[in-house]
Amino acid sequence: MGKDEAAERLADFIREMLPESISKGLGQKNSAEDIRNHLSGIFSENEQLQIKVGRLSELIEIGYMLSGEVRLDNLLLLILEKSKRLMNAERSTIYLVDKERERLRSIIATDLEIIRIELPIDQGITGACAQSGKIINTPDPYSDSRFDKKVDIETGYVTKNMLTAPLWDKHNKVIGVMQVLNKREGTFDKEDERLITLLGSFASVSLENALLYEAQEKMLEMFFESLAAAIDAKDPYTAGHSARVTEISVGIAEEMGIGGNELRELRYAGLLHDIGKIGVRDSVLGKPGRLDEAEMHHIQDHAHQTFEILRRIPFTESLARIPDIASHHHEKVSGKGYPDGLVWEEVPLGSRIICVADVFDAVTSNRPYRDPMPFDKAMSLVEKGAGEDFDPEVVVAFKRYAERVLRGKMSAE
Repeated sequence: MGKDEAAERLADFIREMLPESISKGLGQKNSAEDIRNHLSGIFSENEQLQIKVGRLSELIEIGYMLSGEVRLDNLLLLILEKSKRLMNAERSTIYLVDKERERLRSIIATDLEIIRIELPIDQGITGACAQSGKIINTPDPYSDSRFDKKVDIETGYVTKNMLTAPLWDKHNKVIGVMQVLNKREGTFDKEDERLITLLGSFASVSLENALLYEAQEKMLEMFFESLAAAIDAKDPYTAGHSARVTEISVGIAEEMGIGGNELRELRYAGLLHDIGKIGVRDSVLGKPGRLDEAEMHHIQDHAHQTFEILRRIPFTESLARIPDIASHHHEKVSGKGYPDGLVWEEVPLGSRIICVADVFDAVTSNRPYRDPMPFDKAMSLVEKGAGEDFDPEVVVAFKRYAERVLRGKMSAE
């Protein structure tokens, strides 16, 4: 059998075993070597195609993931993680444009930590990208006069190559810059430029939504803080009470490992826990002596009024428990509290936390009928109430927080 005949039989076999898209053209190959070279080229192209399809599939998946995250910090970290992997880079950075301060705020993701830095908006390649709105592909940063070596010096990192892309909002304004550094194989090419442009489109939409959400959150919190301050102002002796109770409550919650939306809900409930006092007569609220029975019932009714006021606010689903948490901060685990005489776990955890914070701030604050209680005496009061008035686990967490934060603060005052 000659080489040509062997090659022909090999070609026939391959045509039977492989799709026509791969075996097409084998009839013109006169030797096994020609066939091998032909197949090698085909499979190489297919392999490259598979890589491209894989990257596009990953990009689409990233797009879906980004669209589901509205918390800015979480979103930034998600973009950093996914962009580094997608672009096959050692490091990724997101810069947000702070127009008022003319700065670029950045988060850098490394294998060991998250680094936050700020840059002038007109500084370096990043600033050039933010101001021009154009992709900048830098295969050798140290030979580019725009490259700011200070960032490498500050972070101890050596930048070998970098790809920088602008992030646009729907009004065609640059809201940030995405940057990937040190491609693991070679330097960034045209395909990488197209890919980071597509990734930037997904990221921009999500970032714009997250920035809007953050602005709304800040506005909401400022509104609640102003409302709390207005309520506290009814009585000059309780000025700042709601803010202090909120701070202590958040500190206790963090000691207990509470975070995320549950912590956010607690913060707002803390600010609003006394909003029902808006209906308490000033003569009762500011009375210098002991209250009689009727006055006591009147002032205790503020807990019920807190619920009635807050339940009319159209809180989102994630904040729906605020009326319950805020209005039950005078309940006791023994069931002897008010307004509903709830016992133990019937009382929301947030209410049990605010209860401890509220009592501690009340007894350590100046009142017209008594001096503020010293730290150790107030701590002893709270500890003695564990199991009867207060949740013992909350008291333990409060003690850790108080020793770490409040003792020194009260000593300095």
